[in-house]
Amino acid sequence: MRQKYNFFIDLHNPSLCFDIIFLCLPLRLSGNISAESRFVFKGYCLMKMKSSLVKMKSSSGKIKSSPVKRKRRLIFVKQNDAAARRSFISFKGNLRMISYRFFCIFAVLILANAMSNKRKRRNIIILAALVVMIAAVAVVLSTRKTSTLKQNFTISDVETITKMILSDKTGNKITLRKVADSLWTINDSDTADNNQINTLLLTLKEMRIREPVAKAAHKNILKRLSAERTEIQVYQQRYAIDFWFIHLFKKEKLTKTIYVGSETQDNMGTYMLEKGTNEPAVVYIPHFRGYLVTRFLPYIDVWKSHTIFNCKPVDIAKIKVEIPKLKDESFELYRSDKTFNFKLLGKENDLTDFDTMKVTALLSSFMNLNYESAAKDISKLEKDTIFSKEPNFIITLTDTKGKSRSLRTYVKLNNPDTWVRESDQSDFYTIMDVNRMYAVADGIKDTLLLQFYVMDNILNPASYYFDNDDKAANLGNEK
Repeated sequence: MRQKYNFFIDLHNPSLCFDIIFLCLPLRLSGNISAESRFVFKGYCLMKMKSSLVKMKSSSGKIKSSPVKRKRRLIFVKQNDAAARRSFISFKGNLRMISYRFFCIFAVLILANAMSNKRKRRNIIILAALVVMIAAVAVVLSTRKTSTLKQNFTISDVETITKMILSDKTGNKITLRKVADSLWTINDSDTADNNQINTLLLTLKEMRIREPVAKAAHKNILKRLSAERTEIQVYQQRYAIDFWFIHLFKKEKLTKTIYVGSETQDNMGTYMLEKGTNEPAVVYIPHFRGYLVTRFLPYIDVWKSHTIFNCKPVDIAKIKVEIPKLKDESFELYRSDKTFNFKLLGKENDLTDFDTMKVTALLSSFMNLNYESAAKDISKLEKDTIFSKEPNFIITLTDTKGKSRSLRTYVKLNNPDTWVRESDQSDFYTIMDVNRMYAVADGIKDTLLLQFYVMDNILNPASYYFDNDDKAANLGNEK
């Protein structure tokens, strides 16, 4: 009578359970196991089992020395073995182990199939090399780690971020909301600076854990994070049903909350903590020298767009420069087909022989033209004596879509108190600030501070664009 043998598996070793199941089932279902296949299978089992973890038992309980010789049926743990069945059900393998075992078993099955056919034995080396290479790549990718901590501060899919809320312990809070591609708003009103937004998104994508906080400093860092920190809440676009290519019921979901602390002593890292964890870490960006605290500031002025004009030359329809104190030097540059014409304000005839290089520089100056900052603490004297008068320049830009924006510039005093007490002095460079000026722009609520260095190209009279001094002197007589 044919003797039946059962596999007695040590269920405390889940990886062997996985190997035996996925090796035996294909071999059992094939119906015809060649000698070569049995040899490869037995060799693999002996290598992995080490002759002590898996034993072949007969129904009578006696251990057989070579049970594979006559064995045709592979029967696993008996169905009435409740303890073994419960142990098997409780087994849970992780992804790394399953990936590694899959490639190993795949290699064994390919080798067994190749060896079962004598005419294909010459392909064994090629098949083995291919499988080993695939397995090596899989093992390397599955065992690569970026951190030993459970928390992960990185957000890889930053393009799905729809809203970010920044706040601190002193009550400062701003909401950055994505309205369209490359367009974000601050508190649903002001336009956010794209450069600042892109920097923050890049930070969320690239920052990594450099090291966990040392145990000796653990309590101290947690205490500092609870007292002084910036909190960032990240909302992303998600779907209630998200399976393969099926995406239904789009919604906005809070996906991550991070507490940003102070910088490290070497100024090369930043203390951070993810909400829901108790393990602070030192976070950095690879190949970046510096800390990340300043990228999470919850102040409106930091995130406001400083752009006054941002128009390419091809999109400009007209530029008007008005100088109230020198009306003869006021002019207009307007598009005619693919060229620009130059004429004085109040005159009918166009002027020729203007310096095309200077005009080109003027047109190019309206691309990404920014102000330095918002003017704060303007004295009452300056408001009464400066802003009550006519501006020095009025610059109006009209694009090809018909949209216009005007900029009015005013002088800025060095020290209003000194100027009042010593009103008899006539030194312009002592009274006036020669580096900065005030300005008011359409669509911007704040009074602005501009640098002369940035604005010089657009604050020139009409005579500046003509090389001949005689022509410049007679511009007022042109009709």
